Amino acid sequence: MPSPVTCPVFLFSPVEAAQLDASPAPLRVLSTLGVDWELQVRILKRKGALLDGSIALPSIPGTLASVLTPRLLRPSVDCQSGGLQCPCIGQRVNRRRSRQLAAH
Repeated sequence: MPSPVTCPVFLFSPVEAAQLDASPAPLRVLSTLGVDWELQVRILKRKGALLDGSIALPSIPGTLASVLTPRLLRPSVDCQSGGLQCPCIGQRVNRRRSRQLAAH
């Protein structure tokens, strides 16, 4: 007979399954990469009241953040201030456009 599990167990599943399928899990989260290295966490299922929206968590450790330049810490600000159309951390990249730029 298997012994009961006494440590946390993490199960990863596709987004569609995590949002729609029923499960006995007490907590279900969806995490995505946000702009400027942020980790966007949305709680899909928990005990208690529903939580609308997502939680933005910084994903750069403090020791690394102390040695990065402001440009690397917040690349979206650099892209927007210069009026450049450059892909920033956490934004979708148009693959065709990036190939065209690389070809020149």
